[in-house]
This record gives sequence, structure tokens and C-alpha cells, in this order.
Amino acid sequence: MKVKVYVSLRESVLDPQGQAICEALNRTGYDFVTDVRVSKVFELEINGEPKTLGTKSGIFKAEIYDAKKMKAIREQVEKFAGELLANPIIETFRIEEEEEDD
Repeated sequence: MKVKVYVSLRESVLDPQGQAICEALNRTGYDFVTDVRVSKVFELEINGEPKTLGTKSGIFKAEIYDAKKMKAIREQVEKFAGELLANPIIETFRIEEEEEDD
């Protein structure tokens, strides 16, 4: 499973890097570009399951187990994204999950 975490500056925070890129684009003839915001993308490969989920119990059907696993993974990614990948004072983040084809 792959998970992408998109981290970007809050709208209220100035983006000097984006402004510099926008100005450079305008100077080189791309004057139709009016604003640039720079962001980061973290691409995570997920294997296994979070420790908080524990091991698969025989009482769960596969679909229920997979849903619980996905929820636990998302909770863990949200936790570390907010603590390690983004600075919550000046940045926001969003998470996208990609199911891989078997």
C-alpha cells in the first residue's frame, strides 16, 4: 500500500520561495502565472500493520480486518505527519491512500 502526505504552508503564511519562482517565471515570459505556492510530498510505502492493531484475529472477516487495518494505518500516519512531517503552526497536510493492484 502506498500513502502520500502533502504538506503545504497555511494560506496565511507568506511563501517567499513560491514568490521567487513566480517572479522568475514572469521575467522569463510566463507572465500568465500569477501565484506559486511550494509544497512537499512524502510518498510512503506501507507494509505490515501498526502495532496498535495487534495481530489478525480469527474472529474478524477479511473485509472487517482490512477496514480496521486501514483505519489504524491512517490514524498512525495522521499522528506522525502532524508531529514530524509538518509544522502545525505554519503548515497543513492531507493524506491520500493508494491501494495497489494485486
